[in-house]
Amino acid sequence: MMTSLTAECQWKVWHYESGEKNTVSLLPSKNQLKQGYTFFAITDDYDKNVITGGYEPFLKNKLWKIKLNEPKGYLARRLYFNLYSENISALKLQVCESNGKCYERRFEFAKDGYQIPFEWAIDKAAEVTAGTHKQSGDNSPLCYVTIELKDIAKTYKLIVGEAKSYEENLIKSPSKGLFFGELTGKKENQIEKTVIRNFGDSYPLNQKTELSTNTSAIFNFEYEGADSEGRQKATLNLIRYFFQKYPFYKEHALDKQAILSSIDTLISGSLVFTDKVELLKGIADHLYDGHFYFQRPDKSRIRSKISSPLILKRINNQVQVVGIKDGRLESKISLGDQLRLIEDKSCEKWVDSLSTNYFGNSAQRQELAISHLFENQIDSSLQHITLEKSDGSRYQVSLNYDKVFPIPRKFVPEHFGFRRVKNNWIYLKINKWDRGDWIKFYNLKDSLKNAGGIIFDLRGNPGGYEIETIKIASCFIGSPMEYSTQTYSTSDKLYTGKTIVKPNSFLDLSGLKIIILVDNKTACASESFALILKEKKGATIVGTATTSSSFSTVHAYQLPEGIILNANILSKIYLLNNQKTIEYQGITPDLTVKINDYSDLYGYHDKVLHTAFEMIEHENLQTTLQGL
Repeated sequence: MMTSLTAECQWKVWHYESGEKNTVSLLPSKNQLKQGYTFFAITDDYDKNVITGGYEPFLKNKLWKIKLNEPKGYLARRLYFNLYSENISALKLQVCESNGKCYERRFEFAKDGYQIPFEWAIDKAAEVTAGTHKQSGDNSPLCYVTIELKDIAKTYKLIVGEAKSYEENLIKSPSKGLFFGELTGKKENQIEKTVIRNFGDSYPLNQKTELSTNTSAIFNFEYEGADSEGRQKATLNLIRYFFQKYPFYKEHALDKQAILSSIDTLISGSLVFTDKVELLKGIADHLYDGHFYFQRPDKSRIRSKISSPLILKRINNQVQVVGIKDGRLESKISLGDQLRLIEDKSCEKWVDSLSTNYFGNSAQRQELAISHLFENQIDSSLQHITLEKSDGSRYQVSLNYDKVFPIPRKFVPEHFGFRRVKNNWIYLKINKWDRGDWIKFYNLKDSLKNAGGIIFDLRGNPGGYEIETIKIASCFIGSPMEYSTQTYSTSDKLYTGKTIVKPNSFLDLSGLKIIILVDNKTACASESFALILKEKKGATIVGTATTSSSFSTVHAYQLPEGIILNANILSKIYLLNNQKTIEYQGITPDLTVKINDYSDLYGYHDKVLHTAFEMIEHENLQTTLQGL
């Protein structure tokens, strides 16, 4: 059995690091800046500080003319802005280079406050025939900035905390980390661990340990031998090594040695290379881990060309119609009717068959299969289904796949949808964790400070940028806490490193009560957010089911022969100082809400949210749990 690849082959592992060159600030001198602001960046630079000064370019008119530097190459320029705005609906940029080419881009602002910093990588698609503001004979590069107001009768404000012109500088660098060093045996890839203790005030961290020293999400593997057959053999052994380093066999109740033995038999067999790879993809699929899988580009199923006329969900062990997207079916199908047959095959057999295409435990895979059951390409053949009414009578309906049916608006929650609810509590719906969500949250500070409590609705939230959850969660803790422990096991040593979060210095909400709404699609960073606030702040978890049970960091590994493997093998993460893992355990709600009818779902009565409303009418949430 192979335990190291260094004796058998040589690998070169690298990634691109993104930097800046030819960078020029577009702001005037510091004595023209107004103080008293808090501009947060969204970079991965841990030494980044909040910017407290800003420039107000539109005091006298609505045109800001900026002189630019000469770029090293046209169509290489990037512009970056970090702004605060009031009563401004859009910012329009026009760049005119010294070669006579002009480019335009418009950025819209939905809400007042600090805007998420944005970047414009100028490309040919943005070229315009003539610059609106370009003056004859002026050949120096210029940027013209104009604003559009939401209400021309009201005052407006735009403060610029950062503005710069630069060009991206991609540097090809060896990938460093415990996994990479163990794999190649090369000094250029080796590092034990890096402990970071110095942070800018943008980050509420006291310590962070990294077991790999780069932030790239994509790593490239090159085999240094030239022989095609040798490269293919080495690639198969490399894939086997990824399976060997997979850290969650125990959590998924899988027999690691049996799986590795089956892979050894497969690799040594007589099948051709492509067939072996396909079988290895199947083995990865049967880990049922959404963070370990081979990428399969399927150009035939472009989402914009998928037709789906009905919305289904399992309620009381029945697959029911809970939403109708094709208006032609509204007079034929009643909400709550049970799906019995698709053509002449039972609904359950269809679900069982399709569920093997998805990740998670059996129940999660089945729910995903149900949600995608009636997705087909446009112009697919008619599909005949049999439904059953509550009185037991059955009827048939034909489904047409002749167009894309939009999801009804009531089923599409607004990301960061915010409103005040019962007893002066705040309700906040977060669909996923995007870069800049902390800035959106900070914009709500005045409302949050005066609130009776906050409901975080994380139902259906698949995760995203973990640092955004850390920044928001840090507002609710009163003292530094051990957030997580990363581990990596080599053949002879276990490496560990801790991340310690400190209270947020810009927003203190430690006095607020918290309710978090979850379901079985609440995953990854959302699960860590819920667990931290439950354990460290006493947040009450309310939902219909245990969360998705999936928390790890995934990277893409580009292997020879066009193979892309997405895997979570650089470290294994435990949360809090009691070594809790979410993987295949999830978070069980403190109060589980049973869905009895389609009208209990989000988009209708929303029984989960109304249960939370009942709870906040009582002063003691824990007492309420016993009474509901």
